[in-house]
Amino acid sequence: MKPIRLELSAFGPYAGHTEIDFTPYHGSIFLLTGDTGAGKTSIFDAVSFALYGEGSGGAERRSGKSFRSDYAAADVPTFVKFTFSEGNKLYTVTRSPEYERPKKRGTGTAVEHAAVMLECEGDTTIYTRMEEVAQRIRDIVGLDRRQFSRTVMIAQGDFLRILNASSEERKKMFQNLFHTELYAEAESALRERAKLAKAAHADSVREAALVAARAECLAEFDRKLTFDRVKENAGENPLAFAELLGEYEKILQEHLQGLARDEAEGEKKSEVLALALQEGEQHNERIVEHAKLSADSVLTAESAALREKERAFIHLAHKAIRVRPAKELADACRAESARAARALTLAEERQAQAVRVLQTALAQREEAEKKKEQITQMEKKLQRLQEGEKALAAWREAKESLAQKKESVAKTTAELSQAERTYITLRERFWLGQAGVLAEGLLVGEACPVCGSTVHPAPAVRSQDTPDKQTVDLAEQRAGEASQRHRIATAAFEAAVVREETARDVLQGLGIAQDTAPEELAQRGKQLSVDIKTQKKNCEQAQVLAERAMQEEAAAAASLQSAKTHAEESASKQKEAQAGFVARLQAVELASEEEYLTALCAESELDRREKALRRDEENLERLKGRLAQLEEGIAGKGAIDLSVLKAEKEELAAHLGRVRRDARAADMILQNNGQVRTRLLQLHKAREKADLEWSVLEDLSRTVGGTATGGRAKLSLESYVQRYYFKEVVAAANRRLRVMTEGNFVLRCRALPRDLMRQSGLDLEVLDRSTGAWRDVNTLSGGESFMASLALAVGLSDVVQNQSGNVRLEMLFIDEGFGSLDEASLQRAMDLLAHLSDGKRTIGVISHVAELRERIEKKIYVYHTQRGSQLRLEY
Repeated sequence: MKPIRLELSAFGPYAGHTEIDFTPYHGSIFLLTGDTGAGKTSIFDAVSFALYGEGSGGAERRSGKSFRSDYAAADVPTFVKFTFSEGNKLYTVTRSPEYERPKKRGTGTAVEHAAVMLECEGDTTIYTRMEEVAQRIRDIVGLDRRQFSRTVMIAQGDFLRILNASSEERKKMFQNLFHTELYAEAESALRERAKLAKAAHADSVREAALVAARAECLAEFDRKLTFDRVKENAGENPLAFAELLGEYEKILQEHLQGLARDEAEGEKKSEVLALALQEGEQHNERIVEHAKLSADSVLTAESAALREKERAFIHLAHKAIRVRPAKELADACRAESARAARALTLAEERQAQAVRVLQTALAQREEAEKKKEQITQMEKKLQRLQEGEKALAAWREAKESLAQKKESVAKTTAELSQAERTYITLRERFWLGQAGVLAEGLLVGEACPVCGSTVHPAPAVRSQDTPDKQTVDLAEQRAGEASQRHRIATAAFEAAVVREETARDVLQGLGIAQDTAPEELAQRGKQLSVDIKTQKKNCEQAQVLAERAMQEEAAAAASLQSAKTHAEESASKQKEAQAGFVARLQAVELASEEEYLTALCAESELDRREKALRRDEENLERLKGRLAQLEEGIAGKGAIDLSVLKAEKEELAAHLGRVRRDARAADMILQNNGQVRTRLLQLHKAREKADLEWSVLEDLSRTVGGTATGGRAKLSLESYVQRYYFKEVVAAANRRLRVMTEGNFVLRCRALPRDLMRQSGLDLEVLDRSTGAWRDVNTLSGGESFMASLALAVGLSDVVQNQSGNVRLEMLFIDEGFGSLDEASLQRAMDLLAHLSDGKRTIGVISHVAELRERIEKKIYVYHTQRGSQLRLEY
């Protein structure tokens, strides 16, 4: 990563727009110097804020909301724009914090929300979401904010944090720098596979126990206790239970064979008993049936008389059926004649009513014709009311406009008067003060422009209220503008007077008073309009009713004539049909209409009674034949007692039921246990393979994860790899530290004790050659800590660039720390930095040490003014 350009706007102590071009400083050391509080650290803060949204010291040291400059004007936005290169690509990130600023209009404050934008040269994609930009910056730079502050931009007071960081802090840093998360993922994958293998073993135990629970054993099995004990342990030892189930299978098969023999013998006995019971039951049923048929009512004399009476009724009914068509025709003609008579009466009443309605309708139509002239007069009156309503509205509008124009004339008159007075006053004061104005320009020995004298013993004194020429001209211009406005307002007023008079004349011509309310005119017009519509509707209805009444009277007359003709024809048909009915009665030998009605029966009812009579006669013959058959079968024998046979059959059926139930139970157990045995064998075979894999994975997971037992240190695979990189960093750091300390101090990665109880491996200690003892880095003095931290930061930068192709740390910014060094140490530190830059790395240093200002040629001066801080670049 190489810095290119930094732009600040209203950021920290910088009120306006400030820009730093870093390209002249590339590959060299430059010094940020200036007074305390002038804003040197704010330059580092701006770079860190642009990349990560936090200052170089982190959010705990300074919040992003505090970056708004107190010197900035309300209309100047606060933002940082940082351009840097990474590889062959150029990136620009622009970020602004959330802050309050004075409102541009009015009083109070407004909130500007935080925003960010990341662009890449040659790429059309622009990132504006906070989370997206944060992730992209981490991907591009290869460091998060905390790691950036430990390796690239070491903020004031952060040197000790680099040196005294914990193993866990260094682990997170190395994970991003050297991508050791791959090893962490491998640890996690092995750990997860071991968990799955262990879970698979537990699942297999549970499944075996559940499968074994389905196995059953008959209560009479002599090894029942052993069966239950092995079954309980089947989850852990499915093979033993499967072998026991194989032995029990043979016992069940022998038991089933014995039950099958018992069932066959019982079924033979059951068949013999069933045949004997069937024959006895049939004999007893014939005795009962003979007694029941002998008592049947069909065989009595009363039943024979009823059958003879039914035959006589059926004979008469057939006669009535032959007469019925003539009777139905006579009844229909009689009903039709009655309907025709009623229709004739109704037609006569309708015709009389139609005549009365027609007379009334003609009278109403004549009255409506007389009202048409009245409607015409009402329409003319309505038109005048509508015109009057418009005229009244126009007059009122003209009157209101006239009042407004009048007020405008009065206002512009006052403005014109005031402007003229002001102009005249300023003009007089201007001319009266011209002597003093000329006197101010007099110089001793130069000629006066009025009198020509080079001596000026008593020059005039300019009055304090003397206006300048520009003020007088402006007052004259305003007086002219006020005069123009007054002329326009006067012309508008005169036009309004004419409009008001014209509208008033129109109103008077329509006979409408000026104080008439518009609502009153509208109401009168509305009522008159309703009255006109009502009158027109009444006329139209009278015409329609008259036409309908004439049509109805003509239709009633035609209907009356038709009803008379139909009544005469119906009466004639009735006489003919009645004569035909009487002749038919005589033909079938029925004495009268009463005898016909008595014998009349519906054909369906007659058919039903005929079929019932035939069934009775057929049933009589069947009963006689069955009685003869039963008497022959009984042959004088009595009823047979079947209770002994039934009891014996029931006892045998109960025995067979028990045998079959036992057989079904044993067969179900045999089938179920066979399935259980097969599944247990499968589980045993699968478990042997799975348990072997679990054992290997568990041991490998513990070893790679640093949790293996046996006295080994708890060092994970990722920690092991990071420890390798850390040793490389420490070796690179020692090459610099030996130079700066003349070989007095050496860093090393702390050795791993065998009884470690937690993950470690990245702790640091230092060898003090003056004592020959290794001690914790926390015991170093201020100057020693600074040199060790600087060496460690540079060593980390070297290893990162050598080992990680996608992280290039081409800059190093250091904020203070040099003041703790003596002159010799300072010289060695500067030599180291000069060697580090070597035309490739840009190193920026913030320091108040005077010697650094003399030794470092390229500088950025920061100085404070009353309007905010300013920069001066030297290179």
